[in-house]
Amino acid sequence: MTKGSTGYGWQFANRKPGASCFRIGAVGELLWDVLPQGKQLGGAPVNFACTTARLGNEVQLFSSIGNDPLGIEARHELKRAGIPEDKLQVSGRYPTGTAEVQLNTNGDASFNLRAPVAWDDLLWTDEWMSVVASLDAIYFGSLCQRDERSSRTIQRMLSHTSADCVRVFDVNLRPSFYSSSVLRSSLNRTTLLKVNEDELPIMMQLLNFPLRNSVEGNIAALFDLFPLELIAVTFGSSGSLIASREKSHRHGGISVTVVDTVGAGDAFIAALTSYYLRGAPIEVLNEAGNVWGSWVASQAGAMPTCSADTFEHLTCRIAESIELHSSM
Repeated sequence: MTKGSTGYGWQFANRKPGASCFRIGAVGELLWDVLPQGKQLGGAPVNFACTTARLGNEVQLFSSIGNDPLGIEARHELKRAGIPEDKLQVSGRYPTGTAEVQLNTNGDASFNLRAPVAWDDLLWTDEWMSVVASLDAIYFGSLCQRDERSSRTIQRMLSHTSADCVRVFDVNLRPSFYSSSVLRSSLNRTTLLKVNEDELPIMMQLLNFPLRNSVEGNIAALFDLFPLELIAVTFGSSGSLIASREKSHRHGGISVTVVDTVGAGDAFIAALTSYYLRGAPIEVLNEAGNVWGSWVASQAGAMPTCSADTFEHLTCRIAESIELHSSM
């Protein structure tokens, strides 16, 4: 096995031997989640960027806001969260995005997304192109590709990444906002795929693949047809399954009192991506994702404040997993 920056024998090669900080981009929707208790800044790429920055990486957020008070407020909130806002575009056509969020008794969220909004209007620019080629990883999803203009921009971004860039695709199938063509073009450029248990069979049907009898069977079919290195399937409070082409690992989840699930999956994939870049084995990737995802689910909103004590507690739990699996 390849030595990672920590000196442990790890399963995946560290993308930058000796590095613990990586340059990670996130492109897509920026919006205000309008929850029963008030509005909070969100959108999967924003939530991903928040956890990515907390883990010590250099983050670049690529999105668009409207020329309106919500856009100005979004910039201030990003600065407070430690997320650079200098790559945001300002749409001259559409307002800053919003989504009405409803929570059920289990804290699970449903979204009513406004359209069209600023993040439907992403433009490919020289400024974005100059940054993309130097990224170690880029996160993108299916939701922001609901509009052809933004979809074209995202696909061009992916084509301008370096050969070593980890392209992280987060499937987010909001009703009426997805298509088989977006899924195929995205999967053909993906290194690391994240999808939840409910979306996986829908995705397989959209791709016209025979639905297998198990999650593992569907994962095997995706590996056969697309150039993927890693697939993560999440099961909410029941954890996740992560598979490479060589092995897989099932995590049973971490028991917490759920406040709401908004942003939990985004924190999961952000932590997984960060540790993947460091060369961690699948078992550690699963632990890191579940540690951060479950913590966010135990808090209100997608980007809760994380104290120094909380951060140390979370990272120490992951470090224990590193010690355990490095000796195997």
